[in-house]
Amino acid sequence: MNIEPLYKLKERLNTSAVAGISLMPEDFRLKQAIDQVEPLSKAVPIFGKIYQGALHILEVPEEQRANALLDELALLDAVLVTQASAGMDGELSAISSEIKETIITTAPYSKAAPILEALTTSGSGHYSLVIDSYRESPEIFRDFRLRSALVDGLGAGYSVLADEIEQWLSKEDESMLPLLKRGFLPDGKSEMVRRVRVIENIAKEKENSWYLTMLDTAKKEVRETLIYALRHEKENEELLFNLVKTEKGKNKKAAIWALSYMESEKIYQYFRDQLQCKKDSSDAFLATQKKAGTFWEDGYFYLTKSEQVSNIVAENINQWLDFLEKQAAGGNVLVDMEARIRIRKMFTAMVGKTSDAMLAVYKRLAGAKIFDELKNAEGKNSRFSLPYVYRGNESYPVKYIDRMLSKSILFTKSPKLYQLAQELYQEYGEAFLSSALLAALLSKEGEEVFSEFSFYLVQDGEKENAEKKAGRLAIMEAFSYMRYDEEQDAYILADRFQEPHLEKEFIVKEKIYGKFDLRWIELLTDNKIKKDGDFTLKEGLRSDFDTGYYSDAIASWDSVLERMVCPKDERNCALLGKYFYNRALYGGKGRFSDCFRVMKKCHMTFELEDLIHHVKQMGKKSYWDFERLMISIPMTVEKKKEALEEIKKMMERKEVTFNGRAISLEELENRISSGCE
Repeated sequence: MNIEPLYKLKERLNTSAVAGISLMPEDFRLKQAIDQVEPLSKAVPIFGKIYQGALHILEVPEEQRANALLDELALLDAVLVTQASAGMDGELSAISSEIKETIITTAPYSKAAPILEALTTSGSGHYSLVIDSYRESPEIFRDFRLRSALVDGLGAGYSVLADEIEQWLSKEDESMLPLLKRGFLPDGKSEMVRRVRVIENIAKEKENSWYLTMLDTAKKEVRETLIYALRHEKENEELLFNLVKTEKGKNKKAAIWALSYMESEKIYQYFRDQLQCKKDSSDAFLATQKKAGTFWEDGYFYLTKSEQVSNIVAENINQWLDFLEKQAAGGNVLVDMEARIRIRKMFTAMVGKTSDAMLAVYKRLAGAKIFDELKNAEGKNSRFSLPYVYRGNESYPVKYIDRMLSKSILFTKSPKLYQLAQELYQEYGEAFLSSALLAALLSKEGEEVFSEFSFYLVQDGEKENAEKKAGRLAIMEAFSYMRYDEEQDAYILADRFQEPHLEKEFIVKEKIYGKFDLRWIELLTDNKIKKDGDFTLKEGLRSDFDTGYYSDAIASWDSVLERMVCPKDERNCALLGKYFYNRALYGGKGRFSDCFRVMKKCHMTFELEDLIHHVKQMGKKSYWDFERLMISIPMTVEKKKEALEEIKKMMERKEVTFNGRAISLEELENRISSGCE
């Protein structure tokens, strides 16, 4: 039976409704559509009901027409759904086992539609819309309408958004693979590169045959990424060795990086051959090292956990130390800047290595005096230094070695490194306190950690000596790895690492072993101890507390404390809230708004009398500073209004004046009342 007239009737009803239900009785096209349904009405009772319902729409009074129209459309939809069919020529086959994705279809259209538009079109505001939507409701992105759009988003013109989407998709399961493969172009650009990275993050060696198939026609960055993906399958070893010989530039480097993640004696021998040091003369040694320099400078061994690679790195560091000691003994220094950078790269490659040979290297470096001996060997004003290795006036980068050990401890969670850090701390004291404390936080109960290390912060009434100062700063350096993580509801240790081939940062997070002892905060906020020092902020940008020369790596004492705030812990908030309350009052110009931010995290409000006192202390200051103070200060609206009334009286008495622009406390009061910041 041909039910096409029913489809035409539905279409015409929708069109007429858009034009206006008051005009429907005069719509001749609608009448024609109804007439075409009449023959069907005599064949099947339900079609007869549809026909009568359509006539009813034209006959009822206008005020009842809308309800009649909705009833008719609902009936039409129900009937057409049951009668619909779809098909194509060919034999039936089973659904692919790859199609097993878990999807939802309940996301409101009002939420899904704007996201879909932002992912598939260009325009301002799309980045913030997509990012904010994902942070607030990540489950919406499992809606079937958004799955394909997310894959398309890997080619977003705004690369920061594309990078974010890559991270999201990399956390998905194998149900995303068919969508990622669909429409893949081996000679494509950045979108296809991101697709390969997502596929290998999800499937690793399971998609090895796909990598090999795409490699046949892949070009440029896509080819480079596919070569790197071959590292997941041991059977690719011979192919990778061939690619090292036949490929050039970045593609060759990708093959070497891939080999560095695989384990076999042939691979280890290849690396030894590339890094072989000749010991017969200084000239031969430096010539060989210069030839092998790219292996260090390109970071092939960084983060590799292989025992054999660890031994290779240890062997080469030892050979360099032997060479430098020999040069110092002979009074000649033949180490140029290029070689010094190479040494730094060797030190960086220590991260992730836990072999016994590497542990011995740590111990040798901790006690070595060679760099001190070399620093003035070239002349009166010369100084042997390893560029970017350490800060300040340290002649030998022991603290840098301590930082490499700390990073390696967090990256590997190796008990061997925990023990090493403890041994170095016992022998060399504060120089390795940070790594020892970090190891303790990952392996011991909170009370035990506090008992072992807190004595550096306990003041006995005497002036802080050099030992306690070094210990205090080292403890805070260790705590700069730590923050309270609301998502995990736990204190975590975190650090940033850079994947050497992709040159992209990633963050390693690990919960501390025991409960964080709040006595640490009592000591760190005690008025008796100094709160100076610069600390390496391990994750994210520095806090607003840190003014002056901008750096995303250096943080202040207060920045580290702010990251310790746990809004759910009443005692924690009481301690840190009080500390930052006092910092707001007495911390100096420009600090109060930063302290207010922390006070809000601690659910603490400012007292009226303290605000009045603070305004009096401002003296003849900028009105803009005063306005910013009143808007940002954590107080109720009623208390702020009460304060403004008192400040008006103070201005009348000339107790306080402001510069900047015409004073309008009424305008400021309106802003406060409206909650404007």
